[in-house]
Amino acid sequence: MFEWLFGKKVPPRKIEVTHRTTPSANTTRPRKGSAQIEIRDEGQGWLSIPATGFYGSYSRSPNGRFRIAWRDGGADRGNGHNGHYVLIYDEEIVCKGEMERPQDGKVADNGVFILNDCRSPSNLSGTFRAFQMDGSEFLTQDYAANLFTNGLSSDGSLAACQTCNSDDEDDSAILTVFDLAESKELYRFRAESGWPNTYTFSADGEVLTLGYANGEGEFAYKLDGTFIDRDAWIAARLGQGDLYMIRRVIDEAGGKPDPKIGEQLLAAVDQGLVHNSWRDDRSQALGFRLRGEVLESMGELEHALESYNKALALNSKIGVKRRIDQLRKTALAPPKR
Repeated sequence: MFEWLFGKKVPPRKIEVTHRTTPSANTTRPRKGSAQIEIRDEGQGWLSIPATGFYGSYSRSPNGRFRIAWRDGGADRGNGHNGHYVLIYDEEIVCKGEMERPQDGKVADNGVFILNDCRSPSNLSGTFRAFQMDGSEFLTQDYAANLFTNGLSSDGSLAACQTCNSDDEDDSAILTVFDLAESKELYRFRAESGWPNTYTFSADGEVLTLGYANGEGEFAYKLDGTFIDRDAWIAARLGQGDLYMIRRVIDEAGGKPDPKIGEQLLAAVDQGLVHNSWRDDRSQALGFRLRGEVLESMGELEHALESYNKALALNSKIGVKRRIDQLRKTALAPPKR
């Protein structure tokens, strides 16, 4: 339904990544001689290793055999101490290491694992790192931006990393897709649906589905950034009363959305006006302005004027005074004899 409104694609930018070594052949078992000591699952994504004093977050591989655990250096970083990470296969420690601020670990069914090294948040920098099961690092990518989240395919062949906003045009708010089998970056793009919380690669390695918290949904992209589920994303945002999405739909329709879309936009505005995220006066004024614009485009001038007046009463700088003056001359003018 929205295809005619949103045909423009965001072009990806392809660059290579410097890396250390290429991955070795896939394997699902650690080498013999791995250390086996007590590992306690503390619940809610935390584990401890009493013998070493390690306590940190962890995540499991899809098959449940591997765990990658990490601990931020925290306050100790000021004393020159790094954070730590540990790869576990069943109840055996396979490898361990240090980095400045390990976060957001993921591990594949073959033991390949990734970590975000968040480094210093005040410096707007971060490093994405990928490792073999034996702890050898085979891909490193530095960013002039803080890191948000990452994702890894179940077979360890593909990974993705999302950055936060920064002053660096190339690295700000970028989602990067990596080919770990070839130790290189495939694509980078700005995901139109925003910063994801989860990443799921399709079995054929052609599609990346991004998941969002708070019931916002999951939306599929091709690896080059082509937004497959764009219409579904727009509909989902409208269903939640997202006033910024309503603004966007109206603007990209040249201020005159199709009447059928107009009815959906009015319902979305009504949803937004009662949503807790939009209860402040400034947001309420925006909502009534948007309602007025949709009604005006549908020819319901008196109702549009009413909405504009409500918007102006809430925010004198909402930008509807000229529209109100024009509609008063049009909607309230006496009929010609």
